[in-house]
Amino acid sequence: MSSSSICARLLATFLLCAAASAQESIQDEYVHGWQLLGQWRISEAIAVLENVIARDKTFRPAYRALADAYRFAKRT
Repeated sequence: MSSSSICARLLATFLLCAAASAQESIQDEYVHGWQLLGQWRISEAIAVLENVIARDKTFRPAYRALADAYRFAKRT
């Protein structure tokens, strides 16, 4: 195996790990947003969930949670 092939595989592995780590971070932040909603800390939850969506516009559960947060905000 050539050194360029090894470097390419190492780079691909690094990029996959970085992407997985970023996704875990987004999911952790999403869960934190739900925890804030459960504590009725609505404005904080909205800020966290908006940040999740800004970081990953394809993370659909965050949109649902944000809609719930806005609905709860109207009730209080």
